[in-house]
Amino acid sequence: RAPRCFAPWTEERWKEPALFRSMDIPTLQEAVRIADRRVVLEVSGGVTLASIGEIAKTGVDYVSAGALTHSAPNFDVALDIDA
Repeated sequence: RAPRCFAPWTEERWKEPALFRSMDIPTLQEAVRIADRRVVLEVSGGVTLASIGEIAKTGVDYVSAGALTHSAPNFDVALDIDA
């Protein structure tokens, strides 16, 4: 039996997630309606900071937005360990 903290991932619906790429809002709404919480839904592709709110309102479980990292400044970090 999985530990309690992993309970969401042991549910049947988490075993076969569906990835929707570059879909418009009406299509996403229809997909969410058809899926009826039986599968985890993730959206990616063409997601912008301006569109992420509307996409989230459709009821999908996850939204991946490359726009968050495309313009992020570079930050160089080094971890030096003397043995």
